[in-house]
Amino acid sequence: MKKYYICLLSNERGIILPWVYTLGSILILLTVFTAAQYKSQILSTHSVKEYYQLQSLFHYSHDQLLVKINEKTEGAKTISEQFTLPLGQSTVECAQTIGGYDCKWQLTLLTGTTKQINRFYKRTSAVP
Repeated sequence: MKKYYICLLSNERGIILPWVYTLGSILILLTVFTAAQYKSQILSTHSVKEYYQLQSLFHYSHDQLLVKINEKTEGAKTISEQFTLPLGQSTVECAQTIGGYDCKWQLTLLTGTTKQINRFYKRTSAVP
């Protein structure tokens, strides 16, 4: 006696039905697309994290430099400072110009990311 059963993946000749190919292709494309989106999100998160770390390092160092600039006398032609934080290190070299200081910053995170910034500071007299 022959047993008959229904197979959704293939017909009685053993050929896989077209809808199985279509569904499998859609699942593979969906998996590849999701993996690409995840990788893009990881890279974006890493970039934003580095940006905020550099910004934090710069703001702390910037505030410390303003104190040093206002403490310097008129005869000081250059200022070289180095600031170390748990995030990394920043170095600044300032040359006195008419009306202030022209400063070149180099920010370096512990991960090795480096950024250079040029900034001009007006010298203000310290309040007694």
